[in-house]
Amino acid sequence: MSWRTKATLWAMAGILFATPGCSSRDYNIIEEIAPIILWTIDQGQDGMLEISLLVPPLGKEEKKMITLHTDLLKEGKKEFNRSYHRELKTGQKRVLFISEEFARQGMQPIIDTILADPKLSMRLYLAVYRGDLQGYLQKKIKKDPLIDYYIYRNFKHYESRSPGEMTVVNLHQFMKNFYSPLSDPVLPVFQADQNNLTYEGTGLFRTDKLVSVLSRTEEQMFQLQYKNHRLQDLSLPELSVNVSDVHAKSDWKVDRKQTRVTINTEIRCRIEEYHGKKDLLDPAQLDELNRNIGFKKMQELKVDPLNMGSYASGAFQSRIERKDWQKEWPQMKVEVHYKIFMEPLTNSLSGSR
Repeated sequence: MSWRTKATLWAMAGILFATPGCSSRDYNIIEEIAPIILWTIDQGQDGMLEISLLVPPLGKEEKKMITLHTDLLKEGKKEFNRSYHRELKTGQKRVLFISEEFARQGMQPIIDTILADPKLSMRLYLAVYRGDLQGYLQKKIKKDPLIDYYIYRNFKHYESRSPGEMTVVNLHQFMKNFYSPLSDPVLPVFQADQNNLTYEGTGLFRTDKLVSVLSRTEEQMFQLQYKNHRLQDLSLPELSVNVSDVHAKSDWKVDRKQTRVTINTEIRCRIEEYHGKKDLLDPAQLDELNRNIGFKKMQELKVDPLNMGSYASGAFQSRIERKDWQKEWPQMKVEVHYKIFMEPLTNSLSGSR
């Protein structure tokens, strides 16, 4: 390398280090920041927020949970920085758990505050919890300091590799449905105790308020209709059957004049276990599937997480407003027609062996 080339490289390096935007004083030393991955928000006493953060160990210190009581979310960040010797960096947050009590009261104030922080990723996972999540985390970090990271990786796994097994929603998706003129948001709901954190099902929202949680069977049927997901297993106790490798494809039609929603669903699956004595392909038996989809519950709650209202604004139908759809949707008669292809246990589906 000639002396001219060396001189040029050194001059360029000098310019880079002299540039204000690249000044070394703008960077945080790793020992001075606290990269929080998981945090929880609950309703505290006297209308205050109860915010819990898992603070990762840097050096020889142990991982710990810090709980703050504050009036505002932004104030909580300041309180954390006053009470802890490292600065909280919000850009590291990946999972936010919100208590069921808080979610039922309305999440918009929290969501608006989060959106106002440009450092927070729109891929921040959101979830609702029941029970003692703080107690679970407090106990778990003593044996497994990476529990917050494992929870985050669990969300990523079910989002990318096992869609349909669990509802996974990030901030961007929640806000997209929240501001949609016709559809309503959903969030996963978990039950926590001292020893376990268990997925309960899908929480239905009317605007920003949690109004109901689907039952186990409703959850499975909802996942089949929600983005035509594939399920590894589907258990139907009412039919005494368990099927696997379930693929569903649905075609929806909304007729406002006839006040009817027609859903034609094609399901392909394999029977894994059957203890009944009936023909599973009998239309009368398939009525059980209709009762377990949860449409009636959605209509009673006036929520539309499946975005059916968008099918009410077709090429030959006038655009429908949200307020009008909320009036019409509960009155709609929902008809679901199934075309099921089952790979049987034996040559007969009648149960006689």
